[in-house]
Amino acid sequence: MFQTNKDQFNQAKIAYSENHGATWEFANWTFTREERIMMPTICNFDKDYENAKDDFVYMYLIPFQSYKGPDNYEDKVDWLNCQKPGLIDLARVHKDSILMKNAYSFFGGTKRDKPIWIKNINERQPVFENPDGVGWCINVSYNSKLERYFLTTEHTETHRGNIGIFDAPEPWGPWTTVIYDNSWGEGFIPLNTFYWNFANKWLSPDGKSFSLIFTGRKENDSFNMIRGKFITDK
Repeated sequence: MFQTNKDQFNQAKIAYSENHGATWEFANWTFTREERIMMPTICNFDKDYENAKDDFVYMYLIPFQSYKGPDNYEDKVDWLNCQKPGLIDLARVHKDSILMKNAYSFFGGTKRDKPIWIKNINERQPVFENPDGVGWCINVSYNSKLERYFLTTEHTETHRGNIGIFDAPEPWGPWTTVIYDNSWGEGFIPLNTFYWNFANKWLSPDGKSFSLIFTGRKENDSFNMIRGKFITDK
């Protein structure tokens, strides 16, 4: 997993455990704000990555834009804001080389519908764009039964329940919209949520029934979960 310091946007380093989480150590390198990277997100496959489609670990990177976003929520924290324009980049590394920074490659666009992987971090290209912005933390998981990647983020303004869920056949897209809403859960859930993720552990055997975990500020600053079902063409 990635660990940040007090300033969430300053740097992020990998924390790893070799004893199932009893103790943790840190990699000897970081992703930094100077590289325009904040809050990396590791794509979640099933237990032990058993249903991963290849031998790579994929990580989604939010490019740092600014401390000053459009947000104006109550009790605003200056450095917690949507990043505009909304861009998400993608890195990958072989599963046996996660602790080696020079082993990472970055999405550099496509050629004939195939991804181009580059080593120069400054030449990376986004795999996802939204002019309304993206949240300061996101989640991506792979549903092996539906064979789709699901990306969850917020938009427009943080801590408002502005949810966006998108899906794609590959880690780099192309992304289609599952739901794009303002004031998610209004009337049932206080409108201060900012983070959602699909727990692979609690997917039904056919991948269609899910548990959506979410959190927010104040009343929602906790472990929260709702159950739902994907409606598909299959």
